[in-house]
Amino acid sequence: GAVDFTATPGDPYLRPFAAGIEAGTGAVMVSSARYPNLDGRSIAAFSTPIVTGLLRERLGFTGIIVSDDLGAAAAAGSVPVGQRAVRFVRAGGDLVLTVRPADAGPMADALAAAARQYPSFAARVSDAAENVVRAKVNAGLLTCSP
Repeated sequence: GAVDFTATPGDPYLRPFAAGIEAGTGAVMVSSARYPNLDGRSIAAFSTPIVTGLLRERLGFTGIIVSDDLGAAAAAGSVPVGQRAVRFVRAGGDLVLTVRPADAGPMADALAAAARQYPSFAARVSDAAENVVRAKVNAGLLTCSP
């Protein structure tokens, strides 16, 4: 997978992201690249310091955080498919993507199992679901009839 050895929390290349967030973008996609100066242990999609710390806290992003493909991503290959979804949501992500339809079941099952086992994770899953529904409402994609 890709590795960026130069990115830092104050990196000038984050300015376009900050500008997009300030302009009200509804979603940000997180890659499966590694950024050792931001998190020396995890790919970006599994990184709490990047997803929650950088995007949510430092840049103030309140929209939905979407993963890049976590199904066929070589950088996530050593992690069981279901755990890829759990790690992304645990890091602060909201919407897990995979290009392989067969991954959806194991990912959903792993999210549900982790939510049953850990109340704090269940709250995180609920928060992620609320973020996705709110984004759909804001985009006019959900209509409710009285």
